[in-house]
Amino acid sequence: MTNAMQAETSATVAQLIRADLKTVFPGVKFSVTTRRGTGSVTVQWVDGPAVDPVASIAAKYEAGSFNGMTDSYEFRKDRPAHPTCQFTFASRSISDALRTRAERDIAAKFGGTSVQIMDMAYQAFRRADLRPGYAGVAFINGRCEIVTGPAAETIAVASPEVA
Repeated sequence: MTNAMQAETSATVAQLIRADLKTVFPGVKFSVTTRRGTGSVTVQWVDGPAVDPVASIAAKYEAGSFNGMTDSYEFRKDRPAHPTCQFTFASRSISDALRTRAERDIAAKFGGTSVQIMDMAYQAFRRADLRPGYAGVAFINGRCEIVTGPAAETIAVASPEVA
């Protein structure tokens, strides 16, 4: 495939991914871009949904995957009917204001060193869907979780504290 064809296909894939994301996550602003000559599409956003659901939408437009064992790209056997690109990447950023607030809440609720607090915040944010809005942190099922939406007070009170 020539670079021009690859760029055209990646641009089409970017449009399709953008449309799917708009349907599944209305109101969330995504940046869907292509990189010239790479055959890849990158999706970026701030706060909003967790990474995995967005990545799975983008991944259905991948023509295959890289196999590190053989150092080669393996094309899918179930060729999709829509255009594809070689790679898709999904990357969510957490706004500075939200990160600072959560780290402060984690420190107040659980304590620990700054590195432990940052790690707890990173792990909690990775799992959290932030669209309902940040409401605090809680210790749920043995780990720190970001609590969102109006039920936050109930969850935070019902959760056991870290000793």
